[in-house]
Amino acid sequence: ALEIRLRVLGPDHPDTATSYNNIGMVYHEKGDYDNALVEYRKALEIELKVLGPDHPNTAESYNNIVGVYYAKGDYKNAIVEYCKAL
Repeated sequence: ALEIRLRVLGPDHPDTATSYNNIGMVYHEKGDYDNALVEYRKALEIELKVLGPDHPNTAESYNNIVGVYYAKGDYKNAIVEYCKAL
């Protein structure tokens, strides 16, 4: 799905960000937190650029990042990212 969205919609489309979020979720569920963060941050970058900081999708991406930090026991960074989602 990501390859198709990149080709058809481009790298800065909200649906492309959704694909990155979905890939991040798979890594997150596998416990591969470093790769999950990479994918979630790709989604967040697109959403900030295209949708802005106050869009619900942007908040969801911050929340996904919080979940990774929480799972890693990195509560300091979890709180930092969580505050951005508010």
